[in-house]
Amino acid sequence: MMDYSWDDTGFQHNPDELYASAEDTAVRKVLRKMGNESAIQSLRHRCQESTGSDLLTFPWFHAEYPEWPVVFGSARVRDIRPIPWGKVMKHFTTTPMFKAFENFVEDVGIDVREESAGVIFMSPGHTTVVLHNYPRDDEYVARGKEWARITRPMGNMSPRVIYTLEPLEALLYFVGKESEQ
Repeated sequence: MMDYSWDDTGFQHNPDELYASAEDTAVRKVLRKMGNESAIQSLRHRCQESTGSDLLTFPWFHAEYPEWPVVFGSARVRDIRPIPWGKVMKHFTTTPMFKAFENFVEDVGIDVREESAGVIFMSPGHTTVVLHNYPRDDEYVARGKEWARITRPMGNMSPRVIYTLEPLEALLYFVGKESEQ
């Protein structure tokens, strides 16, 4: 039995189709930041040849661009809106975002002390957000660009893993600046 839900306009949607569409959108955002915006159609054709679908996915993206420094995945994260700040600050590992990240890295077999990973999801207000462990040595501040982010160092081993929750645009900006060097 398919699970369908209604949106504000009265249209009925299949959540799996919405999820696939959200992942496609996130992949396109990454591709745009890489300077591939004009090639999206040809990339869709390559994806179709490789996977049988023209919807862009992160497994396809990473096969196509193995040098990308963060292994991305996407998730449907529910119950974000009612999370109190105290829970985010004190009980970070019990938040739905961290659980989604944890499930993602387990599914793809990533050791967060060795590799960088990020799980992308939509937050209330339709902001594309990423929870990741990509290391940062410097902050790049651009005039007119301000992003909120939460960082959470974890682990009693060395090196500690630093998790960051921020808009996807902020991480892509940083990775873009880092690759220009």
